Amino acid sequence: MKRVRQFPDVTVLAFHDDISLVAPVRQLDSVLRWSQEHLRRIGAKLQLAKCTILHHPEVVPELARQTNLASIAQTTEGLCLHGVPIGSPTYVSHQTRRLLLEHEKLIEGILRLPSDALPQQLCLFRYCASGRSTYFLRALDNTAGAVLAREVDARSLQVLSRLCGPLHDHPFLSAGDAKLVQAQIQLPCRWGGLGFSSQARVQPAAAVDAWLQLFRGPLADLTPTLRLKQLLLNTADPATSPTTLTALAAEIRHLLRTVSENLPADCSSSVARAATWDGLLNQSCAPRSTPPTQTTAEDPPRPLTRVQRAFANALHCAAYQDIIDDPTVPAYTRARLRSATGGASGTWFRDIPTASATFVTRQQLIANIRQLLGSPLTAHRSSEACSSCRHTHDVYGYQLLHRCSRSTRMRIHRHNELVRTIVRLLRGWGFTDVVVEPGPMNEETPQREPDIQAIHPRTHRTLFFDVVVTSPFLTRLLQRTATRTGYAANTAAQRKIHKYSVIVNDPEDFIPIAIETYGCLGNRTMADLRRLTRHLDSDHTILSRAIANLNRTLWRGNAWVALGGSTNPSSTN
Repeated sequence: MKRVRQFPDVTVLAFHDDISLVAPVRQLDSVLRWSQEHLRRIGAKLQLAKCTILHHPEVVPELARQTNLASIAQTTEGLCLHGVPIGSPTYVSHQTRRLLLEHEKLIEGILRLPSDALPQQLCLFRYCASGRSTYFLRALDNTAGAVLAREVDARSLQVLSRLCGPLHDHPFLSAGDAKLVQAQIQLPCRWGGLGFSSQARVQPAAAVDAWLQLFRGPLADLTPTLRLKQLLLNTADPATSPTTLTALAAEIRHLLRTVSENLPADCSSSVARAATWDGLLNQSCAPRSTPPTQTTAEDPPRPLTRVQRAFANALHCAAYQDIIDDPTVPAYTRARLRSATGGASGTWFRDIPTASATFVTRQQLIANIRQLLGSPLTAHRSSEACSSCRHTHDVYGYQLLHRCSRSTRMRIHRHNELVRTIVRLLRGWGFTDVVVEPGPMNEETPQREPDIQAIHPRTHRTLFFDVVVTSPFLTRLLQRTATRTGYAANTAAQRKIHKYSVIVNDPEDFIPIAIETYGCLGNRTMADLRRLTRHLDSDHTILSRAIANLNRTLWRGNAWVALGGSTNPSSTN
């Protein structure tokens, strides 16, 4: 390939053993003749039967005069280069429909897996089928990419409903609630969604990124590329005599304008600077977007080699804020979404399938998905006033699973499983004399019994841990949890600190593990976990794994509460 570049008018594109040449007809004939002679010397042969020439109809007579090119298949419509259609609008449109048919075949293959393989089906669907369509969004032209994105999005929602039962299309949901469920499905897992990102939302960003790679890649020095770049950087009106490049530059500017109009107002400065071609071509790095209002450690800036990721994070952030900042959205929905936001909060769904102790069954997985999305739970029905809590139960489980005493036994079981997980983590971190339920800390206050007692491996101080899972739907907290992320967990942690303050001499000796029902950890809990793992190597990795383990255990417990709470307690083993 390096030797082919000795021909000045030939552009070489290579991927593994596939080589594409862009050149005038006469130069192309010379390159092929030279290639046949050179490849023979190294024991290789050019398979002309596998070659195709894409050319303009006007050069047909000139092609006929080149004897070396006469035996090669020729087309004026288009061809597929690395699976991407290139050619006339009609050809690209036809091939886009072919891509949709291939996407459908892949989905049907996933759906044919056994019904008990739901975790594997969701994993293949999210990482294989959706990932494949993202590749084509970066390669297709804007019109074809938009068509592909819309069709893939519509099919994705249908597949999810087929795998998990009615979600956004549940008959009990109003039109407004169905729209909210659909929007939440398309959010990233760490922002309370299922990670099935809207292809239509990121399609303009993918197209912008593809053009940016052209200006940064090996073809950046070509004359047409340089002219197109100059047109994009020129803020004045285009030339009075429009050309193909000026029309193309206007279309590319419109793509970036579409992206910038949908960015959140408080997006990072580096992403904001990239909202113009002048800033985009000179951009060097951008921090990763984190859930709004979430207290997290500062991440170091990373090279902005793919603006698609940076823009996609910002666009998902805007969709997330549209829900949590809208006062017309029900408080239950905003509180639930905020409670499911944060680092590792979506680990239970993102990392399936898993063979660990936190593996969930198909029934448990579907119950958790419905709880997360606020979709009606299959086993729940509206009822008259409950004899236990004196309130009416709803189909979403808000009353039965979060407030009613009928689910108390399963909530205690979830709490105990979290305690066992923390014990395993402490022992793995080198803590000694780890004791579960050590008994009252003081004879005068027998009601104050921590869940865990352990000795720190470095300071040798005795630490006390108390676990609490709190619901964002408690009546006295609902209005605040709907507007403040982590409010329920922070409030529960403060209550625990106040409870043990009269016994523990040093506040740092007491660790409240406060976690909300949907995964959000309290600020004090996050800070204490960082402090407890500070003596270990790879602190960030170990802490992330610890939070992920807590999240998986929590959601497995949530499934127990949902499924156990929907049955008669006396009939449950």
